[in-house]
Amino acid sequence: MLDRHADLIRARHLYSDVRVCSLYGTPELGGVLDEVTSQEIFVVPWLMCAGFTMDRLKEMIGIHPAAPRVVLAEPIGAVPAIADLAANIAADACRSRNWRVEETGLLLIGHGSGRNAVSAQTTRGHAARIASTGRFAAVVTAFLDEPPSPTEALSGLGTPNSVAVGLFAERSLHGEDDVPRLLGAGRNVHYTGPIGTAPDLVDVILAQAHEARRTRPLDAA
Repeated sequence: MLDRHADLIRARHLYSDVRVCSLYGTPELGGVLDEVTSQEIFVVPWLMCAGFTMDRLKEMIGIHPAAPRVVLAEPIGAVPAIADLAANIAADACRSRNWRVEETGLLLIGHGSGRNAVSAQTTRGHAARIASTGRFAAVVTAFLDEPPSPTEALSGLGTPNSVAVGLFAERSLHGEDDVPRLLGAGRNVHYTGPIGTAPDLVDVILAQAHEARRTRPLDAA
């Protein structure tokens, strides 16, 4: 999926080079940084929150010779634009089913973590942003690794129809299998899938790179 987003960004011809890399797989971060010769390298983390993995990313960039040329953006899932994108995805799902958006409940499903509160806090922050608009009848959160579960959160919505959006970066076991199983069948609920698959996420990625450039330290300019 990330390769697809990279292709869409390349097609816009905004950057001299667009690469995809991994912290724990291939292509490996250090090897990609070795190959990129650009004066500035904008790194947009494909993470849903700022947690342990983000800390590890900072460490790995910091010890690489290319570190002075790297400008690190916020994690993809931590910015307010993700809340806006999730709301738009849910509203489109309502319209496709002839459900009234203002009568529909929205369920945001995150991973959660018993070791790091940042994951749940980020999801709840997105929910609060959407709820403040009054766009949906109700907005609640659920998690896979801490309460409430999707089943519990859904039962408390109290709306005739509900849309669930998965705050997951990839098509994985969690986003593709676990969530539909937990939501159950035979209910008036539609699961839109992992938000990381949305084509409009490319605009969020580019906005983050632009913001990282705008706010980079003066001595890095």
